[in-house]
Amino acid sequence: MKRLSVPIFALCLLAACENKASEKKEELIIPAKDTVAMANTASYTGCYMMTIEKDTAYMHLDDSASYLSGHLSYNRFEKDSNRGSVTLKAEKGKLKGWYNFMSEGQLSVREIVFKITGTSLAEAYGDVEMKGDSVFFKYPAALHFEDRHTFVKTVCK
Repeated sequence: MKRLSVPIFALCLLAACENKASEKKEELIIPAKDTVAMANTASYTGCYMMTIEKDTAYMHLDDSASYLSGHLSYNRFEKDSNRGSVTLKAEKGKLKGWYNFMSEGQLSVREIVFKITGTSLAEAYGDVEMKGDSVFFKYPAALHFEDRHTFVKTVCK
């Protein structure tokens, strides 16, 4: 009886291993394009800081489905500062979106773009125009980026 039970046990063990291997193969799922976008935005979550002499800016980004959202504040030395919320989407090596902020007691909305450079973000600047209640980049293809003073990933406050 012992001689018969060892081969049966071995066959059961082998069958169990094969079932697990086939289960693992079935679990392999190729993510949809939206899922890939979400994974990409997650890598940009965290806090960023930018300094130009005595002026500073601080941004905190969280992953919100297929886009990033968070807070952004510009602290200008001896000038009006502004702070508000930002919503960005990763697109072709850039984060593009909107900055809703309070400045001088007034709510404003402006388009905002960052070029992704490793773990830093270079903010775009260029000619702008007002459309309705929002400020847009007039020539999006001709944007310049502040490469010398980037938003550098930092420890969150």
